[in-house]
Amino acid sequence: MKNAVIESAEIGIERGFVLSAWVMVEFGDGSLQGFGGFVLGGIGDPKDVPSARHGEQPNVAAEFICGVLRAAGVDSWSDLPEKSIRVGLNEAFGTIIGIGHITKDDRWFHPSKAFAALRRSASLRHTPDEWDKVLAACAKANAEAASPVADGGAA
Repeated sequence: MKNAVIESAEIGIERGFVLSAWVMVEFGDGSLQGFGGFVLGGIGDPKDVPSARHGEQPNVAAEFICGVLRAAGVDSWSDLPEKSIRVGLNEAFGTIIGIGHITKDDRWFHPSKAFAALRRSASLRHTPDEWDKVLAACAKANAEAASPVADGGAA
């Protein structure tokens, strides 16, 4: 666990249809690291863009945004910059796996745990096979969107 200061926070549309959010943290030694980048939802025709199928997936956007705000102790995304937080890493100099309030030990946000809980809750509405199909379709669409465009070699 390390102390850090939030340098910046962004919510935006990536690849033209994927909603995501990033929080950039600074560790006090000049080094920066990002936290986020999850597919929080999407826009477009739900037939073509699985992440736009809001009725078929839990509200990961609200879970991520509210989790970050609560961990940082603020009520607005615009208040995140310059807030001191704690950062949980999977190993020294590794991936950020969670963020927490600088002084309140009960205010941690771990997206993987939060999203797993959402999946369990969603499984009450959908069978495991239906849920796996939605997740597979989202992963496929994201992989296709990240692939270079096949137009004579230009990306």
